[in-house]
Amino acid sequence: MQLIADDNIHAFYVSPLWLKVSAEVLKEQHYECQRCKKRGRYKRANTVHHNKPVRQYPRLALTKDHLEAICKECHYEEHHGQPKGFVNEERW
Repeated sequence: MQLIADDNIHAFYVSPLWLKVSAEVLKEQHYECQRCKKRGRYKRANTVHHNKPVRQYPRLALTKDHLEAICKECHYEEHHGQPKGFVNEERW
């Protein structure tokens, strides 16, 4: 996609094409967080995540097999390496 090649990621994520594909993925995956589902929990998905970084793999940006419906907490954990609100502080 040219928007990704031009490093205009925001424009990609608000483009009608991405909005259409991400809505289809959420519907096809029943609005269920796929990560929580693997852990035996149910949580409503509100985000579509690229399994490989979109900047490194722009050709996969709209490929549904490469996309995963996830909740905002799992998305945060994916990008920040720890659950939101996590404090790594030892108290003795």
